[in-house]
Amino acid sequence: MKLEKFAAGGKIIRFTVIVLALTALSVVCPPKGRAEYSFPASRVISWSGAGVIGGIPSRTTIYKTLQASSYGNGSNDASSAINSALSSCPSGQVVLLGSGTFKVASTIHVPSNVTLRGSGPQSTILNMTGTGIGVEFGGNVPPYGTNAISSTNSVAISAGDSKGSSSLTVTGSLSGLAPGSLIWLSELNDSSVPVTQYGGAGVCTWCDGGMGGIRSLGQIARVTSVSGNTIGIDPAMNTTYSSSLKPLVILVTNSPTHDAGVESLQMYDNHTGLTANFGLEATYNCWINNVESNYSDADHVDLDYSTHDTVSDSYFHDSFVHTSGSTDSELALRNFSSACLVQNNVFRRLHVSVMFEWGASGNVVAYNYMDGNFDQNSLNVIMTPISFHGAHPEYNLLEGNVAAMTDEDSIWGSSSDNTYFRNWFTGSILVCTPVNNTRATIQCSPVGTEGASGVNAWWAYQADRPLELNYLSTAANIAGNVIGSSQLLSQMKMTKMIVWSKSADRAYEGMAYGYSLGFGGGGAGDTGTASKCGTSGYPAAPWCSDNSESYTLGIIQGDYSYADGSTNWGYGGYTDPNSSDHTLPSSMYLGAKPAFFGSTAFPAIGPDVTGGNDTSGHVHYIPAQVCYTEGLMPNCLQTVASQTQLVAPTGVHLIGQ
Repeated sequence: MKLEKFAAGGKIIRFTVIVLALTALSVVCPPKGRAEYSFPASRVISWSGAGVIGGIPSRTTIYKTLQASSYGNGSNDASSAINSALSSCPSGQVVLLGSGTFKVASTIHVPSNVTLRGSGPQSTILNMTGTGIGVEFGGNVPPYGTNAISSTNSVAISAGDSKGSSSLTVTGSLSGLAPGSLIWLSELNDSSVPVTQYGGAGVCTWCDGGMGGIRSLGQIARVTSVSGNTIGIDPAMNTTYSSSLKPLVILVTNSPTHDAGVESLQMYDNHTGLTANFGLEATYNCWINNVESNYSDADHVDLDYSTHDTVSDSYFHDSFVHTSGSTDSELALRNFSSACLVQNNVFRRLHVSVMFEWGASGNVVAYNYMDGNFDQNSLNVIMTPISFHGAHPEYNLLEGNVAAMTDEDSIWGSSSDNTYFRNWFTGSILVCTPVNNTRATIQCSPVGTEGASGVNAWWAYQADRPLELNYLSTAANIAGNVIGSSQLLSQMKMTKMIVWSKSADRAYEGMAYGYSLGFGGGGAGDTGTASKCGTSGYPAAPWCSDNSESYTLGIIQGDYSYADGSTNWGYGGYTDPNSSDHTLPSSMYLGAKPAFFGSTAFPAIGPDVTGGNDTSGHVHYIPAQVCYTEGLMPNCLQTVASQTQLVAPTGVHLIGQ
């Protein structure tokens, strides 16, 4: 067993509690008389409005149908014809692609109020042979840097910038601002929280649009009204800004792409240099639904400077790159994107599955199945499917996902107030060959030791920490999760929790930790950067090195742990006023069982769930997991049948079992 020692850090707690009274929070914070558990209102927001407002529309009017045979069924480039049809398509109508293969050598641009629809992800295939973004929504964000806060691009907020507010008063005006404009709400970093761009790997100067990382906290909002110096916004403010931190409204664009979607097709990559299969930049009410993203040259989906977008019922699998760098073959929620919904998808054999970074705020990632993540240079590491990476993601909800682990890292700065509810973090990933970024046949058996003769798959075993919050991660809300799995226990010992202290030794391999709280991790090795404490812009102690703040400011309520078979209430150093309420709500954002669950049990995961599929009985396989393990991808994600007779096809494993 390999052990690493960790540096000491001081401790100071400065935290502002803000009282919020919002009827929209009724799902999250029910009346106290129900004795149903709720997180303190200061630590959560209303997530019920995430995604396309009113849901994805069902458009029935077909403007034009393009047949693959007209373009040699994949022999001739169809990009211009598709773009021409989209640009002339009337509002609210559909450009339909027939069955067959369409060669796409240039970026497809989806305009506002138009749907690009295939005939099914196994019927309509876009054979991608170009560079840049494959299918792009928006793309009209100006370069930022210091221009972001120039007098022509920004205006100071003088009132209304409190949590839950949907009306701001500003000190001036922005040219052309009108209902439908997109704005970026921003303030300077607050070292007392902390909000910081300084992390274990250095300074994230790009974490705020290139201003040096000094405005890492923020959110994107759509302007709903303009009356003099009063601006109506949606979504409402996620947090309260401080006048001393110079809060601003920064103009993103007066002409965002909106109410546009891509549906029912497959994107097939060929390693020609795409930076993302789908790019949503400066958008709202846009969607990706029922698609198969078949390999990526870089990222599968990038959402930047956007709000109220939805990615649902889709299959994202494999990549030609499985290492860290400018891309992570993931779905990225970035650049202050807010109120977006990533729901009921399968993410398979990526580097990271979903990444929050650069101020992503108030998004919902729910009921997704994530498996097979790996790093081509570290083949035995548990590569985290869910990552917070780059200052300062906050108020995001993870609900009902099945994944090996989640990690709020400290590599490029801080994060806070993220909520983990009814997820199954198994601590188990089976790495299957090939791992050399080709389209060779995937083989998941026989299973053995990596590198051994004849072995095609192995269980990763290093850095196994199902729920990891590093030293710049504060005020996490954790409830109703299942931590660990029988597969994990068959691989190694598991301890329930490790919290950083001067005497703490954390094993890199041979030991799993259900919760790992307060350590460094990544970047500058596996410790914080104590030598830079309070210098060169780094915040003061304890925020500049390993510390226990992620524990002392965190809440852990009603999680079931495989480490000892117990359900734990009252963990964490935060004094939770609702700790005596041991009845969990079904959801933090849904008012009822969603249609895509079909006859599957809901809620599917939690200490109050019985008769489940895992050995604890506290987990019923979520619909996305059933679709994948029954070999029905990608056509069954919108409605799933009963799980009663679930049998995985040959060569497919159920993670955690």
